[in-house]
Amino acid sequence: MTALTNPQKALDKICDIGNELNISVTKEEVIEYLSTIDDEATKMWLIKARGGL
Repeated sequence: MTALTNPQKALDKICDIGNELNISVTKEEVIEYLSTIDDEATKMWLIKARGGL
């Protein structure tokens, strides 16, 4: 739900989770990855969330 109400916070959280797992990831890398997803359900979710990304 956070991603729809506060996309920037969601990106921060994704990066935080990566750091906790010793996987360094930037917001830009997350956004780039999301743009490569070819799953219809995920694409529909991204359309809703994209306004803040």
